[in-house]
Amino acid sequence: MNKIKLIIVDDHPLIRTGIKSFLNTFADIEVISDFGDGKKALNFIKNTKVNVMLIDLNMPNINGLDMIKEVKKIDDKINILLFSHLDDERSIKQGMTLGASGYLVKDAPEEELLTAIRAISQGGSYLGKNIYHKAFSNNKNYSNMDELTEREEEVLYLIAKGYTNRQISDELLISETTVKTHVSSILSKLRVETRTQAALVAIRKEWFYDKRVT
Repeated sequence: MNKIKLIIVDDHPLIRTGIKSFLNTFADIEVISDFGDGKKALNFIKNTKVNVMLIDLNMPNINGLDMIKEVKKIDDKINILLFSHLDDERSIKQGMTLGASGYLVKDAPEEELLTAIRAISQGGSYLGKNIYHKAFSNNKNYSNMDELTEREEEVLYLIAKGYTNRQISDELLISETTVKTHVSSILSKLRVETRTQAALVAIRKEWFYDKRVT
């Protein structure tokens, strides 16, 4: 089993200790280090392979948003899960636009943290439903969604649920090559550059919560 190699970056020792103790009970996750200072974490990932970084949005010296920029300069394959006491629209949109793969509030259930880490470690994205509504309830510009075919809507739904291309292939019984073609078309039609940005567009539509892939 290839473990998810994860580091925690938060300036509160008790939070780091609690999360580390919880995550280390799962065989597929290895918390390889934790840091109370973002700059030390950045130095660490220059020489150590990391799959996922759990980063607090508000820290001294360097905040979570600036951390995303620096992490992506060092290794853009590292998947970032932001977490914070804040669930405001500006922070969520900024974080995801800069390259975070997920956003979670600190009072989320432990099980949701686990789900989010597993989803983004496989190239997916994760935002809790309450965060979806908080960030996008006032954004009603869905016109470009109408350009998607029914199959592209199904693929986009699964992208927003955190599925990888392989998982989408298995779910819809189509080849991975076909999935990649659909993803490329979706990005073009939605005028976005990444899967995560496409997922953010998807969650603005009410059908995201009711749609079922058949």
